[in-house]
Formats: sequence, structure tokens, C-alpha cells
Amino acid sequence: MKESLRIGETRVTHNDVARVARGEITVALTELPAWHARMTKNREAVETRAASGAPFYGVNTGFGASVVNSVAAEYGVNLAANLFRFHGCGVGPMLRAEETRAVLVTRLAQLAVGWSGIRVETLRAMTRLLEHDILPCIPELGSVGASGDLTPMSYVAAVLSGEREVVFRGKVCSSAEALAAVGIAPITLQPKEPLSIMNGTSMMTALVSIAVDRAEAFARAHAMVTAWNSFLLRGQAAHFDERLFLAKPHPGSIRYAGWVRAALASGPRPPLVAGKVQDPYSVRCSPHVVGVLIEVLEQAAATVEIELNGAGDNPLIDEETGGVLHGGNFYGSHITHVADTLKVHLAHAAEILERQLVLL
Repeated sequence: MKESLRIGETRVTHNDVARVARGEITVALTELPAWHARMTKNREAVETRAASGAPFYGVNTGFGASVVNSVAAEYGVNLAANLFRFHGCGVGPMLRAEETRAVLVTRLAQLAVGWSGIRVETLRAMTRLLEHDILPCIPELGSVGASGDLTPMSYVAAVLSGEREVVFRGKVCSSAEALAAVGIAPITLQPKEPLSIMNGTSMMTALVSIAVDRAEAFARAHAMVTAWNSFLLRGQAAHFDERLFLAKPHPGSIRYAGWVRAALASGPRPPLVAGKVQDPYSVRCSPHVVGVLIEVLEQAAATVEIELNGAGDNPLIDEETGGVLHGGNFYGSHITHVADTLKVHLAHAAEILERQLVLL
């Protein structure tokens, strides 16, 4: 039986997201009474505020610049549905199955924090998509980022409502057909729920979670390949002596050199080349290049974890007072900074391996 990630019960990490994406673990909502009570309380706060007639962005107002326009309460459900309908304009190839699973579990984790005022019923419907591997067809292109992943996440909201297409059992079909095949009825998203599903950093955080997980594995593999190349080139194991890295103690370099030493120690060493004192830069300096990547990955993991376990919605519900907080938590600057930084250092690490290959 597979391990289960209990949403609402524990902090979610990028490795959790990657494991769900690969199908290694399942996803379920926590049964903790305190979590359910908190979610219910915050949803009631949404409904109370909406019933009061006080301005409530996206519930009784228009969206974006149309916030100055009021919307009567009787049109609340239609307003909610229209939001995901008019954002169905993504383009380009569809996300792969692994990426789509990552998107779903990421949004579940963020909404389960409780600040969005979404119903538990809606979150449960999202877990059923993962349970039955009913994967919304989400186009790769269309997210603005500065306003959250509105367009790609509209495909999730639409599928929950029985609209648009999914990949199910290896083929593309209507979401209504796939849901019916497993005995699930579409849900009617209530006021604010489509906005809560769509407004945030879910797609970008999901994709960066996978990237960080893969990059961590790459860094370990990089050290192993460097060790093999050092062996094949009859290189100097002394280049990875711990004392060198304690003399300039960057944590990433220390760790990388340790991985190389461990790999070199696992087998016999060929005789050194007579008169050879130092190996080429691509071998000798690899701890200083990949060490930076390792440190970048640590910061990336911390940033991603904040995004995964934070409320990226707008507006939010203050659970202490039941009040509404209007802000910009959907803005994707932190996660895009991680992506931009990571790709630079991955390129440097890859370049080192390319130069080692030339030596062979």
C-alpha cells in the first residue's frame, strides 16, 4: 500500500510534490477535527461577509479594474463560473501528467492552509481527481505570473465543474465523461471558490518543485560522475581533501567534495600519472561550481516550502476576526526568482560536465 500525504496535517515539501507527481504516494485530506472546524469557520466568514453586502472583491464586485462595479448577490454563482470560463484561453502544448499532478497537489496544499475560505467539499473533489488520475488538460502558456496563474488554474476549476477536457486512462475526453466513469458528480463552485482555486502561484510553484527535486538528484549524480572521471583520468584525489574546503568553508563545496571522496573511496585507485601535480579546472574546481548550486538549492527549497504552505489567494479571511484582507499574495516574484537563479547554476554545473567529457 502506498504512503499517503495527508493534506492539512503536515507541511508539504517540494519532494512531496515530486513524489505525488511521479505517482509514488497518494493524497488525502486530513481527518483532524480541528482542521475541519477551521476550514468550516473560514467558509462561514465568507458567506457572512457576502450576505452583509459589504464590498468583497470577486464575490460582489467585478474583477481587476472592474472592481468598482457591484454585483448583486443573486448573480454570485454565475460570477464565479464566468471567471473560470473567460480565462479558458491558454495556448501551447499541454502540461505532462507528472506536471499536472504536481499542480493539483500544490493548490490543495495552499488552499488547505485555510485563509481562502474554500469549502472542504471542494478540496475533497480535487483529491478525487488525483485519486482517479483525472488530469485537467492545462496549456503550458497563458500565465501572467504577476496576477497569479489565473489562466492555467481556470482549467482545474472548470474540470471540477464538469467542463473542458481531461486526460483519463490514456486518452483525452470530456471531464464530464471521466467524472461519470468513476461515479463522481461535478460540483457547483460557490462564490469566491473559482477565484481561490485560480488566484495564486500554484502552477509555477508546482513546476519549480519538480525542478528543485530533480536538481538535487542531479547535484548528487554530478559528484559521482566527477569521481568517475577523476578515476578514468588518473587524477588527484587530493583535490577533494576535506582540509581544502575547511580552509574556505562554503557549505555546498564541503558537501560536494565529501560526495566525491566517498565515491572515490569505494573502489581502487589507478596509479597517478608521473609528474602530474594538478588536474584540469573542470575536475579540480567542480566543488566550487556545484557547491554554489547546492547552496542555491537549499534556499530554493525553503522558498518553495513557504509558497506550498502559504496562502497565495486574494482576498484572504482573517480567522481571528472573520474580516477580509485584500492584498497581493498571488504575486509570483519569489518563485520566479528561484527559477531564474536555479537555471543559471544548473547551466554552470552542466558546463563543467561537458568540459570533463572533452578530457575523456
